[in-house]
Amino acid sequence: MNLNMKSTQTQLYIESKNPFNVYGDIDILIKMGLNKVSKEFFDTNIPADTQKYLSKNYMENLLK
Repeated sequence: MNLNMKSTQTQLYIESKNPFNVYGDIDILIKMGLNKVSKEFFDTNIPADTQKYLSKNYMENLLK
């Protein structure tokens, strides 16, 4: 997968040999693995009452 961004940082081009469906912005982040953050960052910035709505699988896959 190749990522190309214009110098103005207003357009991102994605080239992939494997097709994938995009239903929203988060799909792009997930497919490219850009949604992954450290557990420490997540705990610091996302309130615990919000974290309870995330799947157990997502929480387990946060970067250590």
